[in-house]
Amino acid sequence: MIALDVLVEEHRIILQVLEALESMVNKALEDDVLDTETAVLTIEFLRTFADHCHHSKEEETLFQVLKRRHLATDVIDLLEEQHREGRTYVHGMESALRQINQGKPGAIGDFADMAGNLISMLRRHIQQEDDGVFPMSQSSMEEGDRRGLWNRFLEIEAGAGSNRHTRGLALADEICRRTQTAEISRAALPNILKELIKD
Repeated sequence: MIALDVLVEEHRIILQVLEALESMVNKALEDDVLDTETAVLTIEFLRTFADHCHHSKEEETLFQVLKRRHLATDVIDLLEEQHREGRTYVHGMESALRQINQGKPGAIGDFADMAGNLISMLRRHIQQEDDGVFPMSQSSMEEGDRRGLWNRFLEIEAGAGSNRHTRGLALADEICRRTQTAEISRAALPNILKELIKD
């Protein structure tokens, strides 16, 4: 199902940025200096791509279909709670970053704590979806649900008013370059590149 394939591919991008964030945090703790410019870019990615682009599609489309069909409602409630939890961690990272820029002692540790919590939670969250919720959705949805889900995805992306996947990939590549971690393989993103990246 192309809608679920797109969500999985978006996960691949998010996971690569989490790897870059982990590398950045480890270096900051070792050197007692945070690359604040890359931290700003990472927070922008987490807000604009991971949350506004990816999580919003899950919440507004897939999760609603599953709830209407009374499928895995407890799990969906947990996943939505994790989305809210992630927003809290990103807000905490942003607050810690402001304190770092003001020279507050211990602020790098605060940033690392928030980032570490986010990384651990999102990795578990993505595994829950990729290994559980998405396969269950694939097997239980009817063809009309699948078509409706993809059409709603396209409506959401058109309504966003900008090419979020192009910007998200560019941000992810820049974050990976700055942290010297592997960039996202385009071979892992066939549906995003075909359906959602506009020249």
